[in-house]
Amino acid sequence: MKKTERPLLTLFLIISAATILVAGVLVKFTHENRNRINSQNHEYLIDATRKMAAGIDSELDAGFENIRFIAGILSNYQTGMEIDLDQLRSFMKSSVFDFIEFADTEGWNHTVLGTKTYAGDRNYFTQGVQQGKTGLEVVYDSRATHETLLMFYAPVFYKEKIIGAVIGVYQAARKITGLLSSKFFGKDALAYLADPDGRVVASSSQLDTQAVVFIDDLPEGGRRTILPGNGWQIVQYFPEEATEAMVSEANSLGYHLCITILFLYAVILVTTVLYLRNKHSKYTQTMEKALSSAEKSSQAKTTFLNNMSHDIRTPLNAITGFNDMALRELGKDNDKVRSCLIKVSRSSETLLKLISDILEISHIETGKVKLSEDNVDILFSFMGIESMLKEIARESGIGLQFTFGTIEDKFVIYDSSHVTRIFTNLISNAIKFNQYGGWVRVRCEQIGRRDQDHGLYRYTVEDNGIGMSEEFQEHMFEQFTRENNTTASQVQGIGLGLAMCKDLTELMGGTITCTSIKGKGTTFTVTLPYKLQDGRNYSIPEMGNRQIIREFIGKKVLLVEDNELNSEIAASILEEMGFTVTFAKNGSVALQIMSAAMPGDFDVILMDIQMPVLDGYEATRQIRALGTEISMIPIIAMTANAFEEDRQQAIDCGMNDHIAKPVNPQLMAATIAKYVSGKL
Repeated sequence: MKKTERPLLTLFLIISAATILVAGVLVKFTHENRNRINSQNHEYLIDATRKMAAGIDSELDAGFENIRFIAGILSNYQTGMEIDLDQLRSFMKSSVFDFIEFADTEGWNHTVLGTKTYAGDRNYFTQGVQQGKTGLEVVYDSRATHETLLMFYAPVFYKEKIIGAVIGVYQAARKITGLLSSKFFGKDALAYLADPDGRVVASSSQLDTQAVVFIDDLPEGGRRTILPGNGWQIVQYFPEEATEAMVSEANSLGYHLCITILFLYAVILVTTVLYLRNKHSKYTQTMEKALSSAEKSSQAKTTFLNNMSHDIRTPLNAITGFNDMALRELGKDNDKVRSCLIKVSRSSETLLKLISDILEISHIETGKVKLSEDNVDILFSFMGIESMLKEIARESGIGLQFTFGTIEDKFVIYDSSHVTRIFTNLISNAIKFNQYGGWVRVRCEQIGRRDQDHGLYRYTVEDNGIGMSEEFQEHMFEQFTRENNTTASQVQGIGLGLAMCKDLTELMGGTITCTSIKGKGTTFTVTLPYKLQDGRNYSIPEMGNRQIIREFIGKKVLLVEDNELNSEIAASILEEMGFTVTFAKNGSVALQIMSAAMPGDFDVILMDIQMPVLDGYEATRQIRALGTEISMIPIIAMTANAFEEDRQQAIDCGMNDHIAKPVNPQLMAATIAKYVSGKL
């Protein structure tokens, strides 16, 4: 083996050994995480099931109290042997029951509608009418509605003689299913209620009323609780998808570390194979050509590896160093362990980005890149890039400002991952090649339409950083090209970012240009055509970062938010716009305020979703059901539930629009302006 091949083989063996080691550590890490989370979730389930049992027990007690009360009233005011159906109708309006019926001494069941069915074989007839007892019977697959019914019964007397039994009916699917419904970390939990004999009466999901299911037939793993005093039972299961999501999140750091090393292993392996193949082919040529080609190849690879050596070894050294430090401090200093793991994660992301850039360039050159078509809200996408980079800018002491101009068509279709990669590269460069106290300004605007189906959008990334020389600008989009080497500039990179930005921009049919003055700053301008979504676009006016101030003077907003910090932040933004803000700490308080409000008291409601007592969805439904003029007030969801399905759920429950947290003042003003007069 030649000496030139030994370092590569040695490095290959080292990375292989490291990969095996990391895989073993990852397996142990994920196993311990799963055990810890399962134990934690079991405690959550115990507490939730106990609270659910208390709620159902209270509901059953309320049914017994109500039926005894009705039976007592009927007995006290009864004037004959026949029951007055009008009295039953009046009780239905104020009772807790879905229906009220009456069973006479001959076994006939009378409804408030005047119909009757035979019930002489029912337990509530023999117990309530013949024996004068008060109780509860579960009727499965009822004769009238073919559903499961909970029937509370109590005897009715006339002159100390039983003339029948009054029956209060709960529809199990409506009454009990709601009490069995619960969520853990946003996922629906499955729960069952069984009678004292163990037969399942209702569940949190739809239950076949004709199927006979006993509690002992249910799968293992649920938490069983017996209601005190009546023998009814509850079984609740912690949702598996919630457990898996928690395990996945807890293990994400280990996964990232493993993927990073696997990528590094792949790069070294590919580099080794390519190098040896190139070496073998050149030996077949003449000695003079082989020597010349070898020298050129050696020089190119030396330049490439010199750039890569520092940028790969630096984060890799941080990963191994901080990982060892975290293992030493495990169980001693949790804050120090957390700090080490955060640094490992950031270094892993840096290393992964370097490798991803190399692979992305390779895919572009070989024509393997396929553009996806994602439905995108361009404003939220634009602000999403800001959220990704604002912390990096803050740590570097760089002011980062995002603004947007007039956007006529905000709902578009493009490959969001590649567009995000273009601008994260450009903005990251503007931050890195700058000085403490500098600034970076990013702007997005629509400059027209390329044709009927495509809008034309222009982005500018401007900074007051170190700039570039005119000589370098002629070559800046070439691969592995940097004006200063990594060691001299102390900025990581191998010269692929701008080349990739240009290739991706042109692949999407756009253009990228640059103007720069050394020592004064740089401006990149990217123009991209986006396909328009059908029927979802409307105009958003041009706004700067502070142009929203005091545009809604005299307008009144009801802010429904249970978190005091979030409430304080939102109120500050709204008051700066000119709004008068009224607070409600949950949906129940908001409903009380709106029930008493008069037209003109409020112009808009901003509604959080996840709140105690009454959540935002149910509060909106009940406000819409008030049936007054005030019930038509615009309601806008303002929530950390930021996915498209969350937005659709808000619309489905009666809200007008959706604003994702963290709140961006510009998007908040633009959204409110669609529904409140005095527009921007």
